[in-house]
Amino acid sequence: MTQENTLQKPADKNTGKSGRRSRTPIARNQFTVTKKLFTEGKIATLGDSYRKAARILCIILILVLVVTGIWLLYSGGSLFYLFGEIFFTAVVIVWLTVFVPRSGAKRGYRAMASGSDTPPERTTLFYHDHFTSVTETGKSVTFLYKDVEKLTETKNLWVMTCKNKMGVMIKKDGFTLGNMDLVKEQLERSPKS
Repeated sequence: MTQENTLQKPADKNTGKSGRRSRTPIARNQFTVTKKLFTEGKIATLGDSYRKAARILCIILILVLVVTGIWLLYSGGSLFYLFGEIFFTAVVIVWLTVFVPRSGAKRGYRAMASGSDTPPERTTLFYHDHFTSVTETGKSVTFLYKDVEKLTETKNLWVMTCKNKMGVMIKKDGFTLGNMDLVKEQLERSPKS
């Protein structure tokens, strides 16, 4: 199944103690990453800058629509033109808020699945000072709790966004050892850098 690594940290300069990381996990989360779950996690963690830019663009489109509508009604312009503009504005807003985020999630899922027909598996092992996400191929990435910048909750997931903007998905019902409360305790205890 998965292989647990014994990770070594360099000796601490101040204490001289070895930085050997704990080998016994306090929690384990394991699940199959479906397209639906991946999309849910990706949309939940869209960057704040994208959301802000999309919101501003939508407001500008609506303002242009209102000003044009008032001008058309004042000048006796064509209502057909106004309905066309309303339709165009609605299509652009739906495209910005629905289709663009979902198409990015589709590309991301294909990249994560690496062209395989079987959905990817993820196992995340939580220790006292760090957590490690392991793929079905045995590749692993280790994070310190202090590097978690944001914890986002969705219907089925918890997504931890780390400093390198990498997101780690945790399925709510995927815990085979421990639970999310133990993980949250570790997050709260860790000093933020």
